Amino acid sequence: MDDPRHAAPRSLRRPRPVRRGAASASGRSRRWLDAPARHHARAVPRNCRERPARARRTAADARSACRASRRARGTRRARGRTRWGGVLKVSAHLGDLCFGPNRGRNVTFVRPDRWLRRMVPVMDTDRGRREFLRRFLGTYGVASYDDMYRWLEHSRVAKELLESNRDELVEVEVEGRSAWAHERNVDELAARRGPRGVRLLPAFDPYIMAPRPREAFVASEQIRRVFRPQGRVTPVVLVDGQAAGIWSHELRGERLRVEVEPFAQLGARVRKALADEVERLAAFLGGMAELSLVE
Repeated sequence: MDDPRHAAPRSLRRPRPVRRGAASASGRSRRWLDAPARHHARAVPRNCRERPARARRTAADARSACRASRRARGTRRARGRTRWGGVLKVSAHLGDLCFGPNRGRNVTFVRPDRWLRRMVPVMDTDRGRREFLRRFLGTYGVASYDDMYRWLEHSRVAKELLESNRDELVEVEVEGRSAWAHERNVDELAARRGPRGVRLLPAFDPYIMAPRPREAFVASEQIRRVFRPQGRVTPVVLVDGQAAGIWSHELRGERLRVEVEPFAQLGARVRKALADEVERLAAFLGGMAELSLVE
């Protein structure tokens, strides 16, 4: 048996063959941008009808358009590579598709130009990135390189964004962590006081999904109760800006039952504020509020 200490350096080893259907992260992105994928992606917005009010399609419509495009293309390569979910991603990446108003419980997808009834202006890359960073920091306040990387899932773009816009950024420290803020937001951020109050946040609320270390929002031992496997997120009870529990609700007839599982015992002030928040939710959804604490 060969001595493993004499193995060739990793950079000199012959790469292992990739199994059919397997791909790296970069390979996946290239796969969806090849010619057949672009053909199918363009087929989705083409299948929207001419009238703007009717130019809305659900995921089922996208699947049908994808199948029709496969049959028209007729190539084995195209048939094997195209999935309707990937087609939607490419169409959105190319600027041909965006979310439209819900149709019942189904989301819809629309062509931006037909929904807005005007051409969508195309912004050059540098200007677009600068505007994106302004809006991003205007929404989330501060962000570090790691925060940007996690949000964008692209290390090079995250680094370029921060370096190319350094003239508009101010380095700040938030709870011992270095981050960047936009210069026009610094005074407002410094004047803000800590968050107060109790809120019932839905799953995937921007406050929950904000680009920051999860430990800054929820205790480390409770992270798995909020951020579950397969990308699922549990609705959160927010107390003074921190996750203090999880909650669920069920509307039966005229009664709205809200079940709360606190991470620790709740004080009298928080219990009263929580009851008020449940009443607000019941008024919004329509029903008589019923709060159940599972401690």
